[in-house]
Amino acid sequence: MKFRPRLIALGVGLALAAVGIPTAVTGAYLTTTATASADTALGSWCSVPDPAKKANVYALSDFQSVGSSRVLIVPVVRSAQFASTEGIANTTDGLGIRLWGCADKIPAGSVRVSAWRGTGAPTAGDWSVAPAAGNLAAARLNPAGALGSSLRALADGTGGQAIDPATGVAASTSRYSWLVDANRNRSDRAGAVPACGGKDCVVAPSGAASLDSVFSANAEAAPSGAIHGNSAVYLAGNYYAPGGTWPTTPAGTAAPASAHPTVLTPPAAGTNPLEDTTGSVLQWVVLEWTGAQVPPSFEIEVFAG
Repeated sequence: MKFRPRLIALGVGLALAAVGIPTAVTGAYLTTTATASADTALGSWCSVPDPAKKANVYALSDFQSVGSSRVLIVPVVRSAQFASTEGIANTTDGLGIRLWGCADKIPAGSVRVSAWRGTGAPTAGDWSVAPAAGNLAAARLNPAGALGSSLRALADGTGGQAIDPATGVAASTSRYSWLVDANRNRSDRAGAVPACGGKDCVVAPSGAASLDSVFSANAEAAPSGAIHGNSAVYLAGNYYAPGGTWPTTPAGTAAPASAHPTVLTPPAAGTNPLEDTTGSVLQWVVLEWTGAQVPPSFEIEVFAG
């Protein structure tokens, strides 16, 4: 973890020089919002993961500019490289993200995160940073390349509306795992899940969510197991069975679908997880950020299991 100072309220009459410690050392900041009898702590510190040491933690400032947004697309598997920085309860071996940040005032901007079952191995030209030695967490798909553009179209809701002949379901529905969009927020992590009463429904992401609606920014602990006030956890859910098939009734007819966790199985030894098309081994996670200024201290961790 790396530490960033957070500004705290101290009485003007509580000069740190009185205790012999300069403000340049403590990171404290004197304000007039507290009296001299208020908290005498030397500083309030906020810890976030260090992307230089955790390859599955992505700073928003590292996203690639595409049009009016910044995007990062990464292939995710269940392995040590996507282990969470801290234990998170009730992950059900599934896919999830954790928003991290250290800021007393959340900057204006929006975030959207979606994940997608693959359709086959990418080509060498699809990468901005190709995976090396099996390290998928450090890989970057080119968001302007062929595969990257198709995933961005799915994430924007402009692709995947047609029925996939292999599954009989709209392509977006049969591939999509829901993480963060305008219908989820920090108060209701279940969110308003898309209605999907029949096989002909189309499930796709909605618009981006304002950062202040999905980020914790307070001392509340997330129900999903996050323990810091400077983070928020969201777990992925999908409507399809592995391989994109639709759930059926005992009679063999299409059944109404409700979201269930996107669970990942560790890749089998000797296989190429990038070739997986079931969604149970590989998920392509599309991280999107839109804002006038990129906040320097905000990150998104992607974990599996």
